[in-house]
Amino acid sequence: MSDESHTIEESWIVMTSSEPQQIHDTLIKINEALPDGSAIQFFIPYVTFKTYHISDKEILQKYSSLRRFLFVKGTKGQMDLLKERNPWTLSKLRYYLNHARQPITIRDQEMQAFRAMCADSRIDCEIWSTVDDLELNEKVKLKTTPFKDWEARIIERKRTKNGIRFTVGLDVVGGTMLLRIKDLKEEDIERTTSPDRKKQEYKFVEWVKTHIKTVIDHHTDASYTDAQKEEDRKILNKVWEYRFSTVSSPTGRRHFRAMMLICAQLLKDKYGCKKMQALVEKELNEISQDPPSKRATDSWACLQIAMYIATKNPVYRDAAKEYEKKYQPKSAFLHSLIQVVRRFEL
Repeated sequence: MSDESHTIEESWIVMTSSEPQQIHDTLIKINEALPDGSAIQFFIPYVTFKTYHISDKEILQKYSSLRRFLFVKGTKGQMDLLKERNPWTLSKLRYYLNHARQPITIRDQEMQAFRAMCADSRIDCEIWSTVDDLELNEKVKLKTTPFKDWEARIIERKRTKNGIRFTVGLDVVGGTMLLRIKDLKEEDIERTTSPDRKKQEYKFVEWVKTHIKTVIDHHTDASYTDAQKEEDRKILNKVWEYRFSTVSSPTGRRHFRAMMLICAQLLKDKYGCKKMQALVEKELNEISQDPPSKRATDSWACLQIAMYIATKNPVYRDAAKEYEKKYQPKSAFLHSLIQVVRRFEL
């Protein structure tokens, strides 16, 4: 969704309030006092959450899927006048501003698709804070849902007994929120080719490597604090979300899988470690079958280091140290990982 300015007929203003239900009730009362045809159009995205059992009674709890947010169709001038006429009841209503400190507005077409998505119980969707580096993910075009023909990015792939299922993400609310649409099938999306696919993959793998190396450095720091541990766990969880990503180049794929194995180990995810370890072992076996002159030695060493961190088997540690002695790697990243293996136990 865009934060550009549009005409009154096609724009919705994004607003926030600490009491969205109170604002909702206030706007209904204001509309009841207005002449026919002049009612204020507004939308607060409420969804059914779950059924609670309290004292043998079932209570259907509802909550706002975009906490604090509400959307009003009109212009800033109209909203200023409305707030001026209702200073007490609308005192907690605020404009949601962009980086230029201007109210964010949304096109009516986009808003209608968003409302339809929130209202369709057949579609499993969530609204999250925007994910950094979403542009690194594979781009697709949606073939179903109210956002049909919109571009999105694949966030997660899962293999199920009924085939692969996708979770895709697209920016909403002026790019400040991420709409995650879950459980899509192959026929629900259309893959788009991009001329800079290799460049995107390289940036993505480097992004993963940088985050993993940062956390490893913290783990080996004597002054590692509880606050830093919590921040690192957030980073690792964020990286782990990308574990199903596809990297086409053999070198990128091997480095990516090595980093994901380390990530699973740092998260103490036993099932994740088992799955990633199997993939890393497969990569090592493939490399070992190549002639020595064509062997991808840097990838081989990176995979060995990941296996040592995950298993503590000294065979992998010794292989990595032997590689360093024989080849003197130029990669600063790989050299630093080997130094971690030589000096510390994670």
